Amino acid sequence: MIGLTTETKCARSICAAAMLVLACAIGWAETGTLTYPTAGNLDMREGTLEMWVSVPFDVQDHLPSDETYNGLLAITRINGEHGKMSLGYCAGAMMRPGAGLFASLGSDIVELHPLSAGQFTPRPGAWHHLAVTWSGQRLRYYVDGELRSELLTLAPLAQAFGAVIQPLLVGDKWGVNGQMAIDELRLSTVERTPDELGWNGQLAVDPYTRILDRFETLARLDGRLLTAPDVMFLGDGGAATAQCRLVDGRFGRALALYSGGEE
Repeated sequence: MIGLTTETKCARSICAAAMLVLACAIGWAETGTLTYPTAGNLDMREGTLEMWVSVPFDVQDHLPSDETYNGLLAITRINGEHGKMSLGYCAGAMMRPGAGLFASLGSDIVELHPLSAGQFTPRPGAWHHLAVTWSGQRLRYYVDGELRSELLTLAPLAQAFGAVIQPLLVGDKWGVNGQMAIDELRLSTVERTPDELGWNGQLAVDPYTRILDRFETLARLDGRLLTAPDVMFLGDGGAATAQCRLVDGRFGRALALYSGGEE
């Protein structure tokens, strides 16, 4: 594999710095990330990723007056050998005049199209359940237990993505658009039906659960800040960065990916 050139590394550093300047300009502090190992935990042949999400800001304050794209949240990212999927939340552009949820997909070996979950305007501090399920060539996006959209790809997602080679990322890798708190994150190896999703109540463990993190505690292990999942098929826990804090959640405690939350 060819390494990054010095020019590419510098360009990425400049981009990250510019995004942090933008965050300060709109009053947002640097945000953190949470990562989980994918080996043995995530299978793109079939699965479900779900969590409760809450944002502390008023979406109305970030709606552009024109068609300009304004990224508000980078929710999760799955990186494979040949492709990737990112769940995000944006204002403007295709969501104009409001804001909405989407899944961005890309692959080096097969054409993939984005999936829009439509308009969505949460109140500050309100909790909403987001879920993405996949099986073969089918991808579905649920919001608060309601199927918002469905996509059939030209090839199975496992083929389009290839081996998942990087950790599951929650939050914005650039440290800007991660202003959210999360609770009851679950990764499963089956395509969950609507009545099996966490929207229907606090989750219970079953044989298809690979990760179930309720974010009740944070601990330090060998210099790392780790969550303590109820279920973690392989791995020690979710690795949180220093900006992450425990806050009041949908059930008990939750993890805020931004500083300033209560300890």
